[in-house]
Amino acid sequence: MTRYADVRALLGDPRLSCDPSRPGYPAFRPDQPPPARGYLPSMDAPEHTALRRIVMRSALVTDVERMRPAIERHTDELLDELALLPQPVDLVERFSLALPVRVICELFGVPLHDRAVFEECAAVIASRSASGAQVADAYASLTGYLGRLVQAKDDEPGDDLLSQLVAQHVRTGHITREQVVGLGLPLLTGGHATTAHQITLAVTALLRHPDQRAALLAAEPESVPRAVDELLRHLTVVHFGLRRVATADLTVGRTVIRAGDGVVLALQSANRDPEIFPDPDRLDLTRTTGATRGTRAHVAFGYGAHRCPGQALAHAELEIALPALLRRLPGLRLAVPFDHIAFDEDSLLHGVRELPVTWQRHAPGGAEQNRNRR
Repeated sequence: MTRYADVRALLGDPRLSCDPSRPGYPAFRPDQPPPARGYLPSMDAPEHTALRRIVMRSALVTDVERMRPAIERHTDELLDELALLPQPVDLVERFSLALPVRVICELFGVPLHDRAVFEECAAVIASRSASGAQVADAYASLTGYLGRLVQAKDDEPGDDLLSQLVAQHVRTGHITREQVVGLGLPLLTGGHATTAHQITLAVTALLRHPDQRAALLAAEPESVPRAVDELLRHLTVVHFGLRRVATADLTVGRTVIRAGDGVVLALQSANRDPEIFPDPDRLDLTRTTGATRGTRAHVAFGYGAHRCPGQALAHAELEIALPALLRRLPGLRLAVPFDHIAFDEDSLLHGVRELPVTWQRHAPGGAEQNRNRR
């Protein structure tokens, strides 16, 4: 399904199941391994409802504003490091990926030196060329790592999301450690990879559209979230289609879907539907069309009961990172022709492998002055 109205309707329809074990489910690969117990994206109500409620009441959702100073701190530290490097610099390695990794590590209480564990596993899980066995091994490695981490949080709690889940829900018997691991899997892997791709794609688009770059730099703070929403709509990272299988006959628009039919919902196409977003291929950071009563109309984070629980965190990272990057690195530009940029053709996520950039060097004291403008 590609039309906006159809995608929204089906994402909110309980007659479509996320359970990949159901016959007819359109798996990404024929040998797709089963998900871990408690893996939220693959669960249906009522079990999904109960576990999602726990996540939605956690710091991941409720305390994002409290996390903004930490996001700003990590952004400044990375930009300080980046500004001293010889040019050109790969923005993916040095900023786009490094920032969400640092944020997710702090949120979950994961030691930063363990980042390779979930970075490598996430890359295999998202790879279109990986075999089912390789994906299963990646899930097993990540499940084992998270299991040990949850045990460590139980033995010695900290001020982090996993410790919170253990203290408030495992020790009280609401959920098991195994379920905490299942909850952590998509948050830990998807919580950094999607945001990293979004930062890189946004920077690429802004460098190719100087007028939009100028609009973002000139935007008042209250207008930045709207600009980020337009970047999310225009550059939807989830390109593999959300997968569902019908549990009953239903009709959407003029299409009849039978029980057992697999359904693929294309978020990127829905976000370019001209019936909702006039001139949809145009990037316009001041766009207001498509919004209803001030709500976000795009479906970059999904819609309905399975809408991404980490959307507020990702939004905050983009709101902070993009203006800061453009201010701290004046004259930022691509160091290679656009046609030479290495897009990641193997991943289920739309993204860029490397983004070589260069910029004008600051005069002494300039970096600090630009930082203070935020």
